[in-house]
Amino acid sequence: MNLKPVIGYEGIYAASDCGSIFRVSTREGKPICRKVADRIKNGYAVAHLCHEANRRDRPVHRCVWESHKGPIPKGLEVNHINGVRNDNRLENLELVTRSGNALHKFHVLGYRSRGRGVLGSRSRKAKFVESDIPKIRERANNGEGYKTIAADYGTTPEAIGYIVRRKTWRHVV
Repeated sequence: MNLKPVIGYEGIYAASDCGSIFRVSTREGKPICRKVADRIKNGYAVAHLCHEANRRDRPVHRCVWESHKGPIPKGLEVNHINGVRNDNRLENLELVTRSGNALHKFHVLGYRSRGRGVLGSRSRKAKFVESDIPKIRERANNGEGYKTIAADYGTTPEAIGYIVRRKTWRHVV
């Protein structure tokens, strides 16, 4: 375990490369390290740091990164590579842009974007079920008009056009 001082709290707190924050003090000339209890806030581990009557909650992953790698440049943020927000080991952290963090979440971790997390009839806004989609596409391919199909399903011709052109319900073959 490698300890480095937390920036702004040198001599008081130290961050380990294992992802923990320690209170550093001396007793009878010997250094003593006590692990700071962290709490979870929005899924992230947060440490409560105090210095000269100033109390501040700091995300542990940021403290670990800054202690071992230096300040975080403006426009960058710390990403958890494995997606576990309270796994603050240095080897699990990387600097990325906000868009890089979002892309990592989407492509690597498999999260869907907000509002699109549920596909098909499981969505509370769905007006169709999966079994309707092949029938709608078949009818349109046979030359039936969008207005006629829309009237049968109680929707708009535009919605039928989106289904036929696979702008919506793409996941249904």
